[in-house]
Amino acid sequence: MLYRIVFSLIPLFLMPIMGHGLLRGFITSAVMVTGVLLGRESQRVSRIQNLTFVLFYALLIFGYLQNVSTPSYGDQVFLLAMAQGISGFYGLFHRSKNLSIPFACAYWALIAVSLAQVAYARLGTKGILLAGALMVLVALQDMRRILKPTGNYTGRDRME
Repeated sequence: MLYRIVFSLIPLFLMPIMGHGLLRGFITSAVMVTGVLLGRESQRVSRIQNLTFVLFYALLIFGYLQNVSTPSYGDQVFLLAMAQGISGFYGLFHRSKNLSIPFACAYWALIAVSLAQVAYARLGTKGILLAGALMVLVALQDMRRILKPTGNYTGRDRME
């Protein structure tokens, strides 16, 4: 969990350097740290948060390298940070199906919107369809895991 907190604090320093602004860097770090702390009880959410970190930093760096004078993908990076915060609530309520499902849907919706915006910029309308279809399949798989846990309980949240 410590490395996820460290990776949540890096945008506080990195985003102003890349031209996103100090306030946006502060809000992003605060939301990401909150998500990490709230979601620390669930193994599945921890793995999902690791994936979100990879997407976040990939978009942050590729957006900066694409256009150094004005950062690209600023809104998409911010959506990924908000998804990280929502995933914390998903992990906090992981024992309650009725509460974890709305937060999981909100998390996957934010990820889908962020990826669809990037895909649209690169591929046009086909990119939106591709990103949307991919995220619907991933979200359905996650919903299946929430609604029907498997028999081998290996994680702390007993829903693995």
